[in-house]
This record gives sequence, C-alpha cells and structure tokens, in this order.
Amino acid sequence: LVSPLLLESAQHQMAQRILVIDASVETQVTRTVSRDDSTEDGVKAIIKVQMDRESRLEKADDIIANNKGLDELHIAVDALHNTYLALASSQ
Repeated sequence: LVSPLLLESAQHQMAQRILVIDASVETQVTRTVSRDDSTEDGVKAIIKVQMDRESRLEKADDIIANNKGLDELHIAVDALHNTYLALASSQ
C-alpha cells in the first residue's frame, strides 16, 4: 500500500508496518522545485498543511533517510526489503 496520506487517514489501519522515506524539509523543497514547475513558497505551503515531520516519524515502524544520492537510497531499500521478506516468511 502506497499512500501519501496514509497517516492522515484511516488507511494506516490496513498496514502491518509503516515505512517512512524521510528527507529534511530543505531537501524536499529543493528537489520539488527542481523536479516540478513549483516555487519554493508553494512547496513550503504544501508541506505546512501536511502532518509534521516529527509526528510522521513517531508513527513509523521503519524509516529510511533519503538525504543522499540514489545509490545510497537503493542500498537502504534493498536491505529493508530483505528484512520484510524475512518477516513475511516467518508468519
């Protein structure tokens, strides 16, 4: 289940584990502005109305930091994927 509003809605009740891919607000703004045709103020306004970062991280069972490059992200995702496969096979 992939949902940007998972924690803001009742959808989180359908999940056994919650993974948050986290990046600093500064990183989120920089990446969004460069990827989309958005302004810095527009991106910050969107972030402001979302669940705050600390609350999101508190609700996570697993967190992957996404403040580096894609290679590091892929390594972290692969490692956690293997953990999830092990958890699934033990149930």
